[in-house]
Amino acid sequence: MRKGLMFFISVFTLMTVIFVGCKGKDERQDSDSIQTDSLEYDEFVLEHLNMSYYDFDKEDNLSQFFDSIGKRHEIPLREIGDDEEAVDRVRKCIKAIDRYRKGEAKYYPDKMVMSAISVMGHEAAYLMNHGAEFSLVYDEWLLMCMAYYSPDITYLVDMQTPDHKAGILNFGQSYNYNPWWAYLFLKREKGYEVICLGNDSKFTSLFLLEDEKHRKYYLCSNNDGTLVFRQELFWLKDDGDVVKVASCREAPHDETVDFDNYYF
Repeated sequence: MRKGLMFFISVFTLMTVIFVGCKGKDERQDSDSIQTDSLEYDEFVLEHLNMSYYDFDKEDNLSQFFDSIGKRHEIPLREIGDDEEAVDRVRKCIKAIDRYRKGEAKYYPDKMVMSAISVMGHEAAYLMNHGAEFSLVYDEWLLMCMAYYSPDITYLVDMQTPDHKAGILNFGQSYNYNPWWAYLFLKREKGYEVICLGNDSKFTSLFLLEDEKHRKYYLCSNNDGTLVFRQELFWLKDDGDVVKVASCREAPHDETVDFDNYYF
């Protein structure tokens, strides 16, 4: 018998298909009406935004909009010493997106967006690593805004599907490679919608799947081992609705062998 035990797992037999909710294509909410969610994270509570597909076009000035969010929710950026540059980078990125959406700039500020995402992830992971209590609401609002105006997914994510309609960002990886937070980006009529995949989340693969009725599914996967094993399956319907089909966070495991391999 081989030392390694190989599990050949079919995605659709592994996961019981459970429809747990969807978001309408034309769903629009005011910034004040989108609720936050406090999730337990180890020894303290971390505040998240209940993210949705938000119409940023109704905001006249993005800088003022994010300043108002910053007054209600602590911005997880250090403003001391050399780290003042991080704050400046994020603010300049917001202004650049505002110019682009108003037609005052020809191109989407992709490099500035990449830099801002990197510094925000680094700062959030730094605070998390040092046991500080903070909120991710400001960062998540900004990720939603970046995605809404982005003409392409490449500058938002770490990996994407061949059809360029879905991608995953492992937020916090610019600090180190621990599982911090993961976000799924899905193509909408304008830009992309952002879905938070939770705390202690890291995904190493993203698969584009299709069933016998030619419906497309996106599988967010981490099968590096039993401790980090996680599968999240989403269906992006033709009408734009996003449906989370199934979730699996526990890998088959045989304690009589030293390691397991998982094949999809």
